[in-house]
Amino acid sequence: MVILQYILAIVGFSLIIVVHEFGHFIFAKAGRMYVHEFFMGFGPRVFKLKSKAGTEYGLKAIPVGGYVKIMGMDRNEEIPEGMENQSYQGKPFYKKFLTIFAGAGFNVIFAIILIAVFLSMGVYKPNTTIDYVQPGTPAESYGFNTGDMVTAINGEKIRTWDTFAAETQKRPGEKVVYTIIRDGREITIEAVLDEVEGRGYLGIS
Repeated sequence: MVILQYILAIVGFSLIIVVHEFGHFIFAKAGRMYVHEFFMGFGPRVFKLKSKAGTEYGLKAIPVGGYVKIMGMDRNEEIPEGMENQSYQGKPFYKKFLTIFAGAGFNVIFAIILIAVFLSMGVYKPNTTIDYVQPGTPAESYGFNTGDMVTAINGEKIRTWDTFAAETQKRPGEKVVYTIIRDGREITIEAVLDEVEGRGYLGIS
């Protein structure tokens, strides 16, 4: 789990960088600046493709981050004769400003898109609502119904199905008092649990 968290953190960080650099790239192209390279990752090159416009696109050995190289961004770069008007330094202030600002701007847009996607998927709310009552089990015998929501076990509040399952399984053969909400009313049901493989079993899911 810890390793997965590190991997997700690295992937997320890399995605932020790539989106940031892509913003610079798009506005540099829109401003008719010459772009030498647009690469993902760092280290040795493992793949590259050169466009008709002369820009190299590719992937490097360590797929973390990325960068864009725009002609003239480095003040010490020698600009080939006749290409001065395609360099970053040769462009008017507003184009240079937009190219620089676009990196952060694209990160903001990307964040808004992600938020919109997550909101459209809905917010997960853990619940303990019964979807199914297994025939021939204590749940059926003691009157549990589909749609009942379990809110407490032996007076102890529960909020997730995992907690419900854990509290039930550790009471094989015991009488357990379940508090449930049914049709907007709170009721209690006392049920003696079955024992299955050493665990308490009620028979609902």
